[in-house]
Amino acid sequence: DSIFLDIFECLMGKTGLLRHCTTGPRKFIKQVLEEEMKKDYKKIVLVAHSQGTIITGNVIADFNDIIDGTEECSDEERALIKDNMSKMEVYLVASAAHYVNGKYVSNLECLSNRGDPVAVAGHLYPEVLKRFWFNTRGAGMLYNDCIDQVEKAPWGH
Repeated sequence: DSIFLDIFECLMGKTGLLRHCTTGPRKFIKQVLEEEMKKDYKKIVLVAHSQGTIITGNVIADFNDIIDGTEECSDEERALIKDNMSKMEVYLVASAAHYVNGKYVSNLECLSNRGDPVAVAGHLYPEVLKRFWFNTRGAGMLYNDCIDQVEKAPWGH
C-alpha cells in the first residue's frame, strides 16, 4: 500500500463510507476484548495505529454503550466490562479515529507527529472544527478524556 491509499482508506473508514471494510475487524477486536475481559487482569493495554485507531475508537464506543445501558446485556456482564475498562490503558498512535471517548478507561493517550497527514484527519484536526466534520450518521468528530502527546516533527507516520 502507499501513503495515498492509507489516507484514502482512513478518510472513508472514519466517515462510514467504507463501513464494510471496518465491520469485520471491529467485531473481531470486540470479541477478543470481550473474551479477555472475562479473565482477571490487573491491567489491560490496547495500542492502535492509523486505521486501527478508527476501529479501536468504535470498539471503545461499543463498550461505553454497554456500560451506559444503551446496548443490551446482563447486569453481571455490564459490571465485568466496566471493571475491566477501568483497568484499560489505550494508546492511539497517528489517530485517524472519528470518535474517541475514554470516559471509562483508566488512561487514554493520543500520540501523533505534527506533520502526519493521517493524524491531521483525526487527532490533530483543529479542535474548533471537529464538531463540523460529520460521518454518515451525522455525528461530529469527538475526542474526549484524551491526553494529547504531539511530537513537533514535520513528518512521520
